[in-house]
Formats: sequence, structure tokens, C-alpha cells
Amino acid sequence: MADVSDPNINEAYEDVRSTKSDINWVLIGYENDRSDKLVVTATGTGGLAELQEKLDPERASFAYVRITYSNDKESQREKFILVTWIGPGCKIMRKAKISVHAADVKTVFRTYSIDVAAREKDDLKEEPIVVRLRKAGGASYDVLNPLLLETHAYPFLLGLRMEAFLIKVNGRSVPLRSYQSMRAQS
Repeated sequence: MADVSDPNINEAYEDVRSTKSDINWVLIGYENDRSDKLVVTATGTGGLAELQEKLDPERASFAYVRITYSNDKESQREKFILVTWIGPGCKIMRKAKISVHAADVKTVFRTYSIDVAAREKDDLKEEPIVVRLRKAGGASYDVLNPLLLETHAYPFLLGLRMEAFLIKVNGRSVPLRSYQSMRAQS
């Protein structure tokens, strides 16, 4: 078991979660190579890019990060991720303990949308993580999937009659039935 009793860990977790704090990530690591005690090794306000700079390729650690992104120009979302970092040069015995220790870390970093396993710093690029957060959030602002349009799934899921459902085709609104007729003729 990992020792996550350091009160600074919980304090840093609360800072990341607080909208009143600029701190948007905390990194916890092992006190030393032989210890299973986790301590706060860094916090920051620069998001994933700054966190990447603090990761040691010879060590394993955990991070809790607040990510802010927008689905459109009207909305902002804040989501939290848990990062399990195992650097490429991490010792084999430490790697072996990580999965067990992750369960202990999750008792402190309780609320998050996705868990990100990172072996290289590139695993923490913001864009792919935001894509995962959007999928995990359930709200998708992407263009309608034409395959679902073919199966009548969207109007059904939205509780709409086929006649009432309009889609954009070449910049103009077209009733779904007309779109399906055009597709059938081509």
C-alpha cells in the first residue's frame, strides 16, 4: 500500500478543485526510491504543458489536473483528470507496485472524469485528452454522423418526427427525408 497520509496532498487536491485558486495541477511522487510514501513534489498554474516539464523520466508519480476547454464560443467546461506517470527509465519494482498504489491515490484524488496512463510526455498532449473528456462527458458538438442519419437514429433519439428534422447540406437546411432521397438516388 502507498502512504498518502501527507496533509499537503489533500490540500493541493482541494486547491486544484477550487475555482478560487489558480493552481490547476498537483504532482505527487515517492519520497525516495525505497519508500512507498507519497508527497507533493510540485504544483502549478500552467496546465498540462507545465506539468510535462516536471515529470521525471526515471520515476513514477501521479498527477491531478484541472482542464478547461470550450465546446463552442458560449460555454466553458472544467473537468479533472488523474494521471499515472511511469517514466521510461522507472525501476521495475516501482512499476510493479503502481497499480496497487493507484488505488490508494484514488482515495485522495477522488473526483475525476478520466484516468490517463502516461509513459511518455507526449501521452499528455492536451488535444487528445480534451477529445477523451468530451466523449466521457456525453455531450458531443460534432457534426452528425451520416451513418446514423441513414438509420433514422438521430430523429428517434431526439424524439422528433422525420419531417421536423433538418440537416445542413452544402450550407443550406434540408429536411432529413429529402437528404435521404438524394442519397438513395446517388
